[in-house]
Amino acid sequence: MAESNSVVKKAKNESKRGLGRIIFSRLFVLGLMVLIQLFAMLVFSANLGEIKALKYLIDVLKICIVIYIVNEQKTDPTMKLIWSIVVLVFPVFGSLLYLYVKFQFGSILIRRKISQINKKTSHYLKFNKKEIEELQKGHPMSAGLGNYIYNISGYPFYENVDVTYFSSGKRKFEALLKELRKAEKYIFLEYFIIEEGKMWDSVFEILCQKQQEGVEVRILYDGMCSIVQLPMGYYKKVREKGIKCKLFSPMRPFLSTYQNNRDHRKIAVIDGKIAFTGGVNLADEYINYKERFGYWKDSAVMMKGEVAKSFTLMFLRMWNIDEKELEDFKPYLDVDFSSEVKIVDDTTEKDNRYNRHQKDNKYNKYRKENNENNDNKDNKDNKYNKGYVLGYSDEPFDQENISELVYLHLLNTAKKYVHIITPYLILDNVFMSALTFAAKRGIEVIIVMPGIPDKSYAYCVARTYYEELIEAGVKIYEFTPGFTHSKLFIVDGNKGTVGTANLDYRSFFLHFECGALVLESPEISNMEADFERTRKQSELVTIEECRKRNFFYKFAGKLLRLIAPLL
Repeated sequence: MAESNSVVKKAKNESKRGLGRIIFSRLFVLGLMVLIQLFAMLVFSANLGEIKALKYLIDVLKICIVIYIVNEQKTDPTMKLIWSIVVLVFPVFGSLLYLYVKFQFGSILIRRKISQINKKTSHYLKFNKKEIEELQKGHPMSAGLGNYIYNISGYPFYENVDVTYFSSGKRKFEALLKELRKAEKYIFLEYFIIEEGKMWDSVFEILCQKQQEGVEVRILYDGMCSIVQLPMGYYKKVREKGIKCKLFSPMRPFLSTYQNNRDHRKIAVIDGKIAFTGGVNLADEYINYKERFGYWKDSAVMMKGEVAKSFTLMFLRMWNIDEKELEDFKPYLDVDFSSEVKIVDDTTEKDNRYNRHQKDNKYNKYRKENNENNDNKDNKDNKYNKGYVLGYSDEPFDQENISELVYLHLLNTAKKYVHIITPYLILDNVFMSALTFAAKRGIEVIIVMPGIPDKSYAYCVARTYYEELIEAGVKIYEFTPGFTHSKLFIVDGNKGTVGTANLDYRSFFLHFECGALVLESPEISNMEADFERTRKQSELVTIEECRKRNFFYKFAGKLLRLIAPLL
């Protein structure tokens, strides 16, 4: 009896400590202060609405704002609908909130700064007419997409790019360590999430060593990390090692639209010759060293060749957003590609210890099925794959939804099949129509979703789309071993993309994103093989299952769809 009481008491103490950690956490304080500002605005709006002399003025303002919203160019229709409802239902509060969000001074300044940087640096990468003419013969629609992206952001297609696809975060991690050790001039890292642990500590140790050898090292991470993953002021600790480090948009306790635009990109550039991108951040769950949502399924690509210059330019543009004077990009983009980059296997004892840890993990069988422990077996005969690669970047302030347009291009040009792995499925009308239209015209459209979600509310919303998609002929699978964080599209066995953009509003309209569009590379077969392994480990969702779900669960999902662009 005494032992039982002791256990209960211990559990209560743990609960109190957990609650205390939440209450006094930086994230909680930040959220509380933003809520207080919203509440103050709501109270002010209520008092303002009681003034009879302002009643007609408020009605006129409400109508004018709704007319402005409806006629606003290049704005998602769902966003227009949500704002219109808010303004009409809550005239004073909705109108003030919209005006505050729409015409925020900070957002206007950052939009202008990004536009200026892009214009001043648009001349660095040249459009190769011969390459695009060759591409035009086999992929005229993709060549057109390349023209569009180059005209908008200055990133061209490149030919003869060596592509290596990684079917897991662990494999990308191992390759990244090897390439970092070989850096001679500079290393640029830009990541949404960096968290202390096995993965980041291994990378940081190499970065410190390289800095001592005279290699220039820069690290840019999203300001959200300072609230959730990293200690406050962590960048100062990094700078003490001689490494250049900064946060993108540090989180502040103020209601701000700019803070809603996160740097969701994952970029590693080495000497301007090698670039990595994909879904893998620098934290232990991405390599399954730490378990969070079962087995963490992810993907990434390594590119060797001139396309690395595109990712170098992406990084430098982002780095210079908060700089007073724009630096000279030429020393970092003037790269000699006359000598071929060689792959060297220099796995260390630390990597071996990491592999021994993996053997004891309960999700080891899924690693074997995903060939994680086969030392890039899929790629051993394709170390020097050739093909066309377009590195693309997407920004929230240019009114060009490049990530969504790349995905729409793949859907609309497919002749046989489109295979997709994504963590989220929160769709606008355009993308929903593209998916259903592709399936209805006979294209095999398969989407693999998580079996164990990281965000229950996003999962609930995603499932509201299932029934309509399945009825149109789209096949949806849920990955039973865990969570799919991969952002992978494969089309007809000859083109695909790996990047950072999810199938949701935040990636399409609010975040900074990037990706690599790959055409005619033998590595696409490895991408397809990985998709098939993942699909076989997943369970097909049926229309009957969708209809049998709990009424309140379905209702909650449909209710959340009203605010889907905010999720």
